[in-house]
Amino acid sequence: MITDLEKQMRQAASDLEFEEAARLRDEIKRLEELDLGLGMPGETGVTPRGRSVGGRAGSSGKEIAKRKARQRYLRDRR
Repeated sequence: MITDLEKQMRQAASDLEFEEAARLRDEIKRLEELDLGLGMPGETGVTPRGRSVGGRAGSSGKEIAKRKARQRYLRDRR
């Protein structure tokens, strides 16, 4: 079902029907979340998390800030 929706989304985008393509994209995302058992935010206590800003998967902003502070500390000790 998701594969069919992806084909429809690509077709809609190539036909310059961007609103339809966006609607299909959102439906695909919803179905993938349900398939993974993530549910929707607010259901079963799942809350959305922020995105990594350091360019590394799984890195939180807090971890990146700690890493940068440690690098500054070590650099300044020299």
